[in-house]
Amino acid sequence: LLRERLSGLLPEEAIQDWLLEEDPGERPDRPQWFGRTWDQAFSKPHRRDQGIFFTPQELASAMTEPVLSLQASSLVVDLSCGAGELLRAAISKRPDVRVLGVEKDPWLGVAAALTILETRQETRSSGKGDRVWIGDGLASELPGLSPSSVDLVLGNPPYLGEKGRKDEFER
Repeated sequence: LLRERLSGLLPEEAIQDWLLEEDPGERPDRPQWFGRTWDQAFSKPHRRDQGIFFTPQELASAMTEPVLSLQASSLVVDLSCGAGELLRAAISKRPDVRVLGVEKDPWLGVAAALTILETRQETRSSGKGDRVWIGDGLASELPGLSPSSVDLVLGNPPYLGEKGRKDEFER
């Protein structure tokens, strides 16, 4: 059923890579496939102007060390989640956290949701409360989300800045 819903939304190669392989251990580079595809789809100036940069797995792992100090059910947010690599790394380190990814590109939002789903399956964790919202996490209010409800904010280092909301980023 999932394969049918994704057909036409994602390239066939991605669907096969994500849904048809039986041993997830043989595909250590899966989430990065979407990032590489997006990197190749746009020119460097366009990626730079739009802030399209993908976090390598090694850096994502290092950046998510703070999740180890969180309580169970803590909320981890990535305001520009791309294909979900930072969220994947957070779940891998601490499967009992909830994650929220915000992504303005709907295709990458789907990729992030698949990354989260797959990581939950790999870690045998429920993911109750995980979400991916389509929107610009750096430009607008997020419905139903207050700064006090967020326990950790993750972000790709070369993001485009706080877009006039510096006071919120300093909290």
